[in-house]
Amino acid sequence: MPCDSTPTAVGRETTSRTPSTGRSRRTGLPVSGISGTHEWGERETDDFAQAGALYRLIDNSARRRLIDNIADGLAKANHSEIVDRSVSCFRKADPDYGRSPPAVAENRLSR
Repeated sequence: MPCDSTPTAVGRETTSRTPSTGRSRRTGLPVSGISGTHEWGERETDDFAQAGALYRLIDNSARRRLIDNIADGLAKANHSEIVDRSVSCFRKADPDYGRSPPAVAENRLSR
């Protein structure tokens, strides 16, 4: 049954009144105090720092598997723009991360 109602804000909880019945119903959870949400403007955004930190954290064998998997995908890409954009993102995370996949993919293509 569709609800033709107009929501009304009550704190962080929402109350809706259904016109056909006149009944109110509440949706959401009542919240007071700190709710765990924060303004985005309060922190600097860096889309690549966490990826770079993880790349440097993993051991050499895990790094090699990651590079091999990425290189397999890059070798199958039909458009150089896709490869260039991907490599650019890897390079922003870590310079080695940006160099390794294309080198491995190029080596596989030349065989």
